Amino acid sequence: MEFRNWRVFKTLEGHKDSIRCLQLIDSKTIASGSEKGKIKIWNLETGECLKTLKGHKDGSINLQLIDNKTIASGGGDKTIKIWNLETGECIKTLEGEHGFFCFQLIE
Repeated sequence: MEFRNWRVFKTLEGHKDSIRCLQLIDSKTIASGSEKGKIKIWNLETGECLKTLKGHKDGSINLQLIDNKTIASGGGDKTIKIWNLETGECIKTLEGEHGFFCFQLIE
């Protein structure tokens, strides 16, 4: 793979802290999770932030797409949160004993 020819096609600005994870939702939409626990949903064509999901008390470390309307986020606050991407609502919170730095959903 040749990296020299890669170029930046869009810069998404909005997080005030470090980005910890990214999850492609579809060909026009991406989610980013930050060190402070916010998740932003972006339009890749316009660069517009469509929604900001707030709920983790500590960094959003991992994002996993469940389907085109639902995403899961794991955080250092010992929770996995399930989000409705259309409304931005947290529809379920799962609590654990340790922070979730990596997880994989299995059918």
